[in-house]
Amino acid sequence: MVVGTEDFDRLSSLVDHKNEEPDVEYKTWMDLSTPENKAKTAKHLCALANYGGGWLIFGIADDGSHAEPHPQDLSGYKQDLINSIVSRYLHPAFHCNVHFVKSSITQKTYPVVQIPPHGPQPVSAKTDGPLVNNQRVGVTRGAHYIRVPGPQSVVINQPEQWQQVLRRCVSQEREQLIASIGRLFEAPTITSNVSSLDDFIKELVARWDDIQKTGWPTDSKKNRTALGFQILTDAGQPVAPLSLNALAGAVRESSNQVQID
Repeated sequence: MVVGTEDFDRLSSLVDHKNEEPDVEYKTWMDLSTPENKAKTAKHLCALANYGGGWLIFGIADDGSHAEPHPQDLSGYKQDLINSIVSRYLHPAFHCNVHFVKSSITQKTYPVVQIPPHGPQPVSAKTDGPLVNNQRVGVTRGAHYIRVPGPQSVVINQPEQWQQVLRRCVSQEREQLIASIGRLFEAPTITSNVSSLDDFIKELVARWDDIQKTGWPTDSKKNRTALGFQILTDAGQPVAPLSLNALAGAVRESSNQVQID
């Protein structure tokens, strides 16, 4: 995904100035190869998607400072890994983009995950997080999460928390339905560059004459045949084109006749 100038300024601001808005989650450096941290990350990804999209930034401490020590290798935060967490724990799955943004303060690079809004269906956990000391970590299967002031990611368990989620679901479904209906009413485009049968035969004969000029072991003019056909009516006239409406009527009539027989 290409980031424009305005978006890049936004990402730089998120990295250098901690934002307390619900659509942004900050985490210190984490080992995303462990099941516990994968499940914790999945919870925030789910909540941000259900909130309407947002950002997850790694490498920022609770007080907003840039966490140290800064890892030299950031491959543990690559896009494929983030999306594998989505695929493993969440349904329906969605695609996240990961941007590596350089801080103007530390001159170091930080991973910024861009989470899209949910679609016609809200996102839920499809797999439990691991048990640690007999407590579930991260996500619980079947639970939906959302962002609330704090900011924090919590289970949706109140009607007012569902309101905006369901409204976005209906809006998404409505747009898809309108687009589908619109395609039904689009007039079919029929193009044809096929020449008439007579033109085809003339072209074939002319081509044959060109070929035989190169020399054949036999007289090509005395050993050639041009084949062609044309569908005619009983009166010997060319068959008229059949409209789509007439074709549909004929199909229905045939179907009804089969059912009667």
